[in-house]
Amino acid sequence: MRRNGIVTLSTFDLRVAYAIKGRAQEIRRQMLSTPRNCMLNVVVEQVLVDEADPVLEPGAYIAGGITYVSPELGPERTWRSDILKELMD
Repeated sequence: MRRNGIVTLSTFDLRVAYAIKGRAQEIRRQMLSTPRNCMLNVVVEQVLVDEADPVLEPGAYIAGGITYVSPELGPERTWRSDILKELMD
């Protein structure tokens, strides 16, 4: 995103996949709450939708996805609130 400003965000629901495409502009190279993250402004240019066709793919659905595991949840909980607060400001 920093190199060319192009963003594609994929989100998934039980029977639908979305590709959200747009352009990103850096607001902050480092967030105040977590310097390892940057803050971007993204302008959505296109949303693509891929839904299972009930005739061609009856009963098809998304059966799995990304699973995140963090054995150190204590430290994560403290900075997670700080990130949300900074994003809302």
